[in-house]
Amino acid sequence: MSDDYANFRELKGIGPATEAELHDAGVRTWASLAAVLTALIHVRGVATDTLRALRDQASEADRASDAAPAADDKNGHEPAGDTPDDADPPIHGDMPPHGRAPALEHHLMLEAGKALGGRTRTFDLALATAELDDEFAYDATLVGRIYGASDGWTTLGRRAGQGRAPHLPLHFADVDLAPGLHQLRLDLTVTLATPRDTPAVALA
Repeated sequence: MSDDYANFRELKGIGPATEAELHDAGVRTWASLAAVLTALIHVRGVATDTLRALRDQASEADRASDAAPAADDKNGHEPAGDTPDDADPPIHGDMPPHGRAPALEHHLMLEAGKALGGRTRTFDLALATAELDDEFAYDATLVGRIYGASDGWTTLGRRAGQGRAPHLPLHFADVDLAPGLHQLRLDLTVTLATPRDTPAVALA
């Protein structure tokens, strides 16, 4: 087991085999385990009390690891990654900053939530484009990586064409996600008819 992987055997009911399967599936930190358990709590027919107990333990272990970064630094290891919220995040994007020089082409990166892999998925996203021109050209790429990773973005789907304000629907069908919890992002390029400051575009 890598020194960077969490020791899930600290949780009651998780042994070496289960821990190895979780690590192989890309669930390697307390934060990612808590996020997976949160998602599974909503699956119908699952014993939610047990999952909630495990999720709470994983969240507590994640907070404890964040509270002691000095111990990790002494051993030469980097601190754990970001801690997710307990609740499922909505699919939405961050509003890009204003104030850049007017331009025809704008490149935006929008956070698109998280998704469990292990099967083929379809993602229907909707862009709120009220601040764009009535008509504009767009190039949208959906990318993903294992949650908690620092790099390794993989292209999951791409759509391009002409859009109209105030909404742009984006349909990504037959997206093949590897096992594990994935972080999603939409890389978007919009080309306007007239130069302007960076417009506010968000995933609705």
